[in-house]
Amino acid sequence: MTTYSEMTQQFGDQYVAAVQKTGDAVTDGVTRLTSLVDLSKVPFVDDIAKTVAAFGAALPQPAEVVEANFALAERVLLAQRDFTARLLGKVEEKTEEKVAG
Repeated sequence: MTTYSEMTQQFGDQYVAAVQKTGDAVTDGVTRLTSLVDLSKVPFVDDIAKTVAAFGAALPQPAEVVEANFALAERVLLAQRDFTARLLGKVEEKTEEKVAG
């Protein structure tokens, strides 16, 4: 019989593979689209370029934003995991006391 951990691992593997496949498809689509579009004819591109030129030094780079937020999410998940494990430990202690007592 498949254990819960094995089922979770299998689902996780499928989910991660789907996310990666979707990411590849989106990245490929954006690459193709940008090769077909003349950005000089898209009205808001100039506005974006002007904004970046005016505030670029004050704004973080997109890669920095991604890294900082994923690092934060990782820390939050670890804290939540620790909290949940500690909480379950306390509940198990009380349950064992009740059963033994």
